[in-house]
Amino acid sequence: MDIFLEFAKVLMEQRKINAPTFIYKIAYDKEPDDYISGRSASHQQYLWKDGIYIDKHIKRQYVDEIDNIEGIELRASCEGSDEHHPTFIIFRPLNQNESYVKNLVRKLNRFPDIKAGYDRGMEGKYRIGVTNILWYDKDPYEFDKWWKTLGKKIKKCV
Repeated sequence: MDIFLEFAKVLMEQRKINAPTFIYKIAYDKEPDDYISGRSASHQQYLWKDGIYIDKHIKRQYVDEIDNIEGIELRASCEGSDEHHPTFIIFRPLNQNESYVKNLVRKLNRFPDIKAGYDRGMEGKYRIGVTNILWYDKDPYEFDKWWKTLGKKIKKCV
């Protein structure tokens, strides 16, 4: 059996899922038909900080604004590439109380252009995924507008 498939099987058995699958479940409120690979599209990237690379079309100032929100820790992001891989950001709330996490997700979902959800990530800690069925090549203007306002929306909810 392929090592990649073995790893995917182990993750599914442990009920832990990778970022693209987690985001798909949030965006569409259902399981994907097939396993979604973590790196199905190669986007140009820039070095953000501490060896972390960010996709080219997500502007540094937007990531910096989200990173400066007290009480959260950035975990992953992607500019997206198609309807199965929409743009997203994943962060870990430092407050790991489940009722706090649920409430934060509920507040985020009040925004009409945000779909948010949570689960436990690979390290067993709560993570929150935020997405919209959008990607850079689909609509660069709407993509930039969404990322430009995202930090303010998250900060308002934290």
